[in-house]
Amino acid sequence: MARGQQKQAKKAVEVVGGKNPRIQAASGQGQTLSWRIGSIDAQHTSWGWVSLDMQTLGYIRTKLAAFETMTWNELQGAKHKFIPVENLSSDAKKRLAEIKRDDVDGLYELRFSGVERLWGTRIGDVMQIVWWDPQHEVCPSSLRNT
Repeated sequence: MARGQQKQAKKAVEVVGGKNPRIQAASGQGQTLSWRIGSIDAQHTSWGWVSLDMQTLGYIRTKLAAFETMTWNELQGAKHKFIPVENLSSDAKKRLAEIKRDDVDGLYELRFSGVERLWGTRIGDVMQIVWWDPQHEVCPSSLRNT
């Protein structure tokens, strides 16, 4: 900036309704995955993280470490996918509102086994982890072992 010139302040964008929208960006499809844990819902009785034992945490860490070697393009498919909010269970929709995360269009589901799922939102190549769903309750399926 030249001497004597002043910076102009940037205008703030006002969010209506008190919600802070999070972008579910599709960019980052070809980048390797990474994780954020600041959005974890630790207190939920079924999907929270507080009650997990060290063996389960180790299992989750091992799976996530393996996923980190992949890109979203490699990972997405029948087992790992975006699920619109309207397809989630009523309990999951209610909990999203309680934790003030009901401003998203859907959640990403990572399938760990026949019933175990990890749920979160995604910005680019980063998944913000929300729930560990060991019993497939966030978005139950009528199909066996899915």
